[in-house]
Amino acid sequence: MTEKELMYIEDVLSHLQSISDYLANYTIGIEDENFKSLLEGFEKLNKEWHKKFLKLIEG
Repeated sequence: MTEKELMYIEDVLSHLQSISDYLANYTIGIEDENFKSLLEGFEKLNKEWHKKFLKLIEG
């Protein structure tokens, strides 16, 4: 891989981690169960995307 491609990969992984951290932290303070469930669903999707991305770059 080129240096530029590695930078893109690092960027994607960084964004996915930031999204995960944000959702985990934000969900803690939510009292509305419907909204909390929605955010937890987003967090689950984000984790799935992270796993799929890692599989993709591993080959």
